[in-house]
Amino acid sequence: MRVVIKWKHFAQEMYSHGSKVDFQKQIISFDNPLMPPSFEIKRWYSRTNFQAKRQTPTLPILNRGEKYRLIVNAESYPENSFYIRVVFFNRFGKQVGFKILKTKDATFAYPKDAYSYDIALLNAGCEKLEFQSMVLKSIDDMADLFTLSAEKQNPSSDAKVNLVFVEESDDLIYEKSMFSEVINRLGDVVFIADTDGELSMLNQETEKFILDLIHNQGEDGVNFFSYGPKGNFATRYYCEKLKQGQVFSGQEFYDASTYHTLLSHQGMSVNRVEELIKMGMGDHLNQLPNRDLAIVSSLVHPLRLLVQQFLEKDGHKK
Repeated sequence: MRVVIKWKHFAQEMYSHGSKVDFQKQIISFDNPLMPPSFEIKRWYSRTNFQAKRQTPTLPILNRGEKYRLIVNAESYPENSFYIRVVFFNRFGKQVGFKILKTKDATFAYPKDAYSYDIALLNAGCEKLEFQSMVLKSIDDMADLFTLSAEKQNPSSDAKVNLVFVEESDDLIYEKSMFSEVINRLGDVVFIADTDGELSMLNQETEKFILDLIHNQGEDGVNFFSYGPKGNFATRYYCEKLKQGQVFSGQEFYDASTYHTLLSHQGMSVNRVEELIKMGMGDHLNQLPNRDLAIVSSLVHPLRLLVQQFLEKDGHKK
């Protein structure tokens, strides 16, 4: 399960006293420097009384006893001046527990006696908030382990690190055996997954993670692997930014306007989008042609072929 939660209503369940709210196309700007700490900025419900509130539920139904991950795509001023509270209720509306989430990426367990829940965004000295969305998803052990994991999977004697850009987080679930095979064959693998469906592999947090990882790696080098339009653009972007590394990718890309839109959602601006696309589509050295991808995609995952291509070039016939 993966659900994107938006801030859709102007005044419903929002702290409106003295607040200035600007509803832009993708980002909600909330401004209230006089708001008291610990007050709710905004609340979302999984269960509502429509006759009383004239509001339908905005949260999905969760499975009792399961764990979930909540990713908040928002920026506050001052930094880190908000937090999340998840409150759980039984079928009679009585509170049976709550969980405080103090980071933008956190997990919680849905109690076995819970029937509904609310998610509230609370003030912790926040003067201004720019909110894009929240992503609520069920935790899969494999996806949770490999998505933006600082720990290498299956370290080997080869000093190079292999960055594999995963097009969708769910790929780690549905292609579990294939990704396990990649780990066994490559060694020193770090997976970078698109966690919000909007090119999060190119947001500031992910970029810092990758740059720090490569910096700590020293001069030993890096290999980039990707197989879809988001990952293909990301590999080209990071390769050019780092001025090092080999790229093993497909040739599928979005148009430039789509990348500009996705990058703006991540608060990023890249001036050379068109040039990077041309470079990616024009570099046939370590790529699989679109024709070959089309032929084999229904039979063999393209990442398998890219890994095999790398191993053969590197002198390993695994």
